This record gives sequence, structure tokens and C-alpha cells, in this order.
Amino acid sequence: MWYRPAIPGKPTVLLVHGLTGTSRWWTPVIARLPEEVGIIAPDLRGRGQSWETPGPYDLSTIAGDLSHCLNHFEVPVVTLAGYSMGAWVATVYGSTRARRVKGIVMVDGGIRVDVPGGEKPEALIEEMFGPALDRLEMSFDSEEGYLDHWRRHPALSGRWSAPLDLVFGYDVELWRGRYKVRATREAILAGAGDFLFDEQTIKAVNEVIVPSRLIMVDHDLTDQRGGFLSEVAAEDAVSRNPNLTVQKLPDFNHFTVLLGEGASSVASAIVRML
Repeated sequence: MWYRPAIPGKPTVLLVHGLTGTSRWWTPVIARLPEEVGIIAPDLRGRGQSWETPGPYDLSTIAGDLSHCLNHFEVPVVTLAGYSMGAWVATVYGSTRARRVKGIVMVDGGIRVDVPGGEKPEALIEEMFGPALDRLEMSFDSEEGYLDHWRRHPALSGRWSAPLDLVFGYDVELWRGRYKVRATREAILAGAGDFLFDEQTIKAVNEVIVPSRLIMVDHDLTDQRGGFLSEVAAEDAVSRNPNLTVQKLPDFNHFTVLLGEGASSVASAIVRML
């Protein structure tokens, strides 16, 4: 959990991390936000400090958890920013609780993902997110060993910076003499299943009535050209919701848009929504 109260009279932003991330994935963005702005960035259930929180792990339940956060900190209205899976959580929240949302920033998520037909959902999730699921079963001699695992990731290789030591170091904890990722397989499978296949989740973006911005990149989770989201899906979403605009960031991948220099553009988009 990351919490910083706003200076009296100033706005608060609620930051929602992605499928296998934690609140600390927002570190590069938070560093670029004005200091007077309030920050609420929870570890979603099944991940980070909330990794032992039991299910259900569907995105509607997680959206309800966000309301509990706002109530706890007595924040009536926020600007909402979601990354990857967090973008779908943001649209689910915004489509049902618009009175508490001033605006939404969706970072490489929140709209329909093009998936091949004829493949079973379970098999497709394993295919798309296999490395993330495999990582949950791994253990490491040290925190440094886990960081080295990420330093070799094709999306981050050659793009590492000191703040990422803090981002990814927060992922793991010592368990029986080894370091393991603080995330549950059930939470990952449920989240991916919702934003890939659940029609209510996929269509939530069409029901959002507050100003919203989708930030897209042109490289995917492994830094291959062709983004996680398609331009066709983005155009369809915009045609269905006049409150939605799209910002394209070339030469970033699904990870560097938040964890690299793309964080500056994400922070600027959030500030414009405050």
C-alpha cells in the first residue's frame, strides 16, 4: 500500500497496478507527480502485502475494494489511473461509481484484447502469461537474484534504472530461506480471465461517463512490435464512448510505458485529469 495525503484543497489520485504487479510499480510515475497531490496505491488482493487476502479475485470484487480504500482515507472523489489489468479495474469502477471519479487514465489496458478464436480460455491465458505464472513457482537465493531475473527480461534488458530495484524488490519476501514472489496463481488467472473473456468487464469502458484517456504503446510484453492492444479495438472503443480519447506513445513497450521514460507521459496525462 502506498498512501500520501493530499495538501488540503488539492486532489488525490488512485493508482491501480497490473496483473502481476504491486503498488510499487507506480514509483516512476509518483516521482513525477506534484508533491501536493494525494496518492492512494493499494496492493490488490492476491498480490504484494495483500497477497494472502482470500478471493474472490474477480475484477468487480477488486473494484469494490477500491471503494473501501477511499472510504478508509475519507476521500470522496479521485482521479483514477490503471495500468494493464488495473485499467480494466478502473473502467469497471468508473462505470458503476462515476460520482466518485473525476477522470480516468488507462495505461495500455481497459479495452477489448484481440484473442484468437477456437482456443480454450485456460490454454490462452497460459500462452499469454506463462512466464508470469512460472515466476510464481520460482524461488531465489536472494533479492538480488530476483532482480537479475527481471534485468534479463526482454522488455527491460538495457533499460534498467535504479528505481526498478525498489519496484521489483518489493515483489518478494523471504520464505523458508528462499525468496518467493508475493502473488497467488488464483488471482492472476482470475484477473486475466476477466479482462480477456468476461463481457461485462470488456464493455465497462463503453459505460464510463467521465473524461477518460487511453495511453497505448506499439511494443508488447516481450518488446516485439505490435502492442498489447490493437488500434482497431481502440477505434471501436472511441466510437462507442465520446468521453474517451487515445494517446499513442511510439517506441515504448508494455513495461517501459510505466517503468521507463514513458512514466513522464503517464504522469502528465494524470495531471491533466486532476
